[in-house]
Amino acid sequence: MALSICKWDTHTSGVLAEIPLMAAFATAARNSPLSFLFGIPFERRIAYHKRAAIMANNSAILHGVIAFVSRDATRSDHHARLVTGLCAGVCSVMLILSSLPPIRRRAYDLFLSAQWVFFTLYLVFLVLHHAKGIFISIALFLIDITIRKVYTSMFQPKEGTLTHIIGTNIVEVSVEGVRYRAGQYVFLSIPEIGSFQWHPISFSSAPCEGPVAKFHIRCAGDWGQRLMSLALQKPDEKHKILLDGAYGCTSIDIDSEK
Repeated sequence: MALSICKWDTHTSGVLAEIPLMAAFATAARNSPLSFLFGIPFERRIAYHKRAAIMANNSAILHGVIAFVSRDATRSDHHARLVTGLCAGVCSVMLILSSLPPIRRRAYDLFLSAQWVFFTLYLVFLVLHHAKGIFISIALFLIDITIRKVYTSMFQPKEGTLTHIIGTNIVEVSVEGVRYRAGQYVFLSIPEIGSFQWHPISFSSAPCEGPVAKFHIRCAGDWGQRLMSLALQKPDEKHKILLDGAYGCTSIDIDSEK
């Protein structure tokens, strides 16, 4: 009787740990079904993503404690599941720690590399741990990344100029042929300084100003310093610029005449 209760608790705690984990992946995709079904914008989903990730990590710790205490020796894979679960837990903690604001803002390259490395390891250990319930959320997340990467690289590449504003640490990025509305932003990538780095940048121009969209970027951090160097070295050249978006909207209809 006691053994069956331990087995039930271990299984139930594992299922409960998967629920916030599925929410964390569902809210991480930029083009999530949550946007289409409930109108929740990406910038708001990020807050939910952070909370869901912390809840998933805490639930996984509770699940690991229950599994370790139960120690169901009748299962041939009990030891293997403990090891893979522990490794997945370590990766989860490292994902959270590497995404803290001091690291993300001051060492973006480190943040990005750590996220991809520990995310990949995390998926491997979850597969080995037989956490089947999260595969749908992970699949939607990876499909969203693949579609956005292929679309922006092959079907929507732009050319733009980089201009350093003298006396400041600001670079003006000018791109032609961008459709957007006032108050929106895009995720911007410049392959010359980082193919896998996408930064959210707000439009500093207005749609009524003409066909050229402008962004003013303060060059802080490692990516910003490389952007400044590129603008100073090649001020009059065209550069390939990838844009994902536009996203967001204003809370009022500023395009209306009323």
